[in-house]
Amino acid sequence: MCADEQDKAGIVAPPPLIYLGGLFFGLLLGKRFPIAFLPRKIARSLEWPLVGGGLLLMGWFEWTIRRSGTPASPYKPVSHIVTEGPFRYSRNPAYLSMTMIYTGITALANALWAILLLPVVLLGSNAASSSARSAIWSASSVKNTCTTKHRWGVGSEWSNLFLPKRAVH
Repeated sequence: MCADEQDKAGIVAPPPLIYLGGLFFGLLLGKRFPIAFLPRKIARSLEWPLVGGGLLLMGWFEWTIRRSGTPASPYKPVSHIVTEGPFRYSRNPAYLSMTMIYTGITALANALWAILLLPVVLLGSNAASSSARSAIWSASSVKNTCTTKHRWGVGSEWSNLFLPKRAVH
């Protein structure tokens, strides 16, 4: 990477917008063609823990990013790869938290259509940012980059969603 190029994700659409679009469309389909996917008692027991856990994880993600000095915005250059806090357990905890919130809201509405759209949302958010993310990982000037890349499995299109990091051997 040239010295004048910056490490930033050239994403097509922000992942939160993709999640919101899929959720909105799924809930609209659920209103038009209502089909419950869970018994009400199970849906009630899942909705708030998923939404609350997702919000807590998102807060932990934001706090860790801000504390590290790296911007959370995909439109700003990154200064380094964060491996502290929730990043110790997931390559991208923001995706995991958005999925938890999406699933919790889907359980709250008990909308089959919204949960059926979740794989499309995951594929869309992955496709919107995976090539740019790989380029950032490749170009970042971080100590032990090879170890970091091995640990996170860079190059795998699916490794950026929720997979826990692999142990360094």
